[in-house]
Amino acid sequence: MRRGLNIVGFVRAELGIGEAARLLVAAAKMADIPYAVVPVEKFVPSRQAHHLSDVGTGDPSYDVNVIVLNPPELIGFVGDGGMARLKGRYTIGNWWWEVTTFPESMRGADHLVDEVWVGSTHVAESIAPTLLKPVLTLRPPIIRPNVRRIDPARFGVPHHSFFFLFTFDFHSTFQRKNPLAVINAFKAAFPNGDGPHLVIKSINGASRPQQLAELGEAVGHRADIHIHDGYLAAEEQHGLIASCSAYVSLHRAEGFGLTMAEAMAHAKPVIATGYSGNLDFMHAGNSHLVPYEMTPIPPGCAPYPEGGEWADPDVEAAASLMRQVYDQPDAAREIGERARADIERLHSPEARAEFLTTRLDAIERALRHSPGTSPLAPGRRAHSVSRRLSNLILATWRRFPERGKALLRPLLTALHLRGYQRADRSG
Repeated sequence: MRRGLNIVGFVRAELGIGEAARLLVAAAKMADIPYAVVPVEKFVPSRQAHHLSDVGTGDPSYDVNVIVLNPPELIGFVGDGGMARLKGRYTIGNWWWEVTTFPESMRGADHLVDEVWVGSTHVAESIAPTLLKPVLTLRPPIIRPNVRRIDPARFGVPHHSFFFLFTFDFHSTFQRKNPLAVINAFKAAFPNGDGPHLVIKSINGASRPQQLAELGEAVGHRADIHIHDGYLAAEEQHGLIASCSAYVSLHRAEGFGLTMAEAMAHAKPVIATGYSGNLDFMHAGNSHLVPYEMTPIPPGCAPYPEGGEWADPDVEAAASLMRQVYDQPDAAREIGERARADIERLHSPEARAEFLTTRLDAIERALRHSPGTSPLAPGRRAHSVSRRLSNLILATWRRFPERGKALLRPLLTALHLRGYQRADRSG
């Protein structure tokens, strides 16, 4: 074994958790920590066309794994034999979640990892109370990436016109991303043809045709609102953000809010719901925060539990802020510059390097002195019988139909909890 990180995840996939894995690579590189990238290409519905030069052979080489997969994908990865190459190493799960209720079906995966890293204070507050493993916060570093110049006319926006932008993935839950609120706020702020434009850029709408149709119905006959669904090359996607005049997100909950942070890195004024993970980098001095009320999660918003809570942003207040940004360009530009300065100062790869170095040192010290225990929770290991039974179920996971998997998840959770209870009683 050697000092370093095996970074495992959807490194080629064009979705948020894939970008989280790529940003972790950037942070490790900045910290001068040796790393190997282990790509996962199953269990993800998104296009996998992102080029990452650091993949190399894809073989794990170091003594610590960081697996950037959420619990359902992690369980699938293990059941498909993916853990075989990673065994015998200290394993960290890098998990993402957006709402305050962490489902029981996901908690059972914590016996597969030694500790969990999350991307924001909001996620930590949601997950940590439910797990028996250490939960630490590592916010993703924000990098102002290379961009490819985008002609806004390609998206229906006349040259030199002011345009608001919102981007989202239909696979990330339509109701949570809340694009209809962005359209309604824009329509409330600006009469048809009043000057600015709105671009809603999405991906994977083809897999959610009814929701894509809802977007079109919300636009109605407005010629200044443009819906574009489909993938762009990464440089073009970043170029679109760099070309917009302002970015708007009226989300109901975010684990972090990467597109907002990217817009801020480009000195764009950002209007966003004042709730959840984006508050780790947004405040009243560098952005426009929209007030909200907490509201129950309705049925049909999987994977988010019905009856849980998320935010309902004030559309009228958002409309007022959109009007303000358009009518007061100098003030908006000043907000954008403060946003860029904050992102560069507080959220760069350099700012994350210290966490990685310090944490890796702590893990290595703990493993030298107490092999097989967690640095923050020594001795709290699952009872061997429970662990063996859990591993037996996981080893045959891929042979079960989906219904069988749903029935087994609570059993895995119960075995894990039983094992910890026995370990605690035994001292």
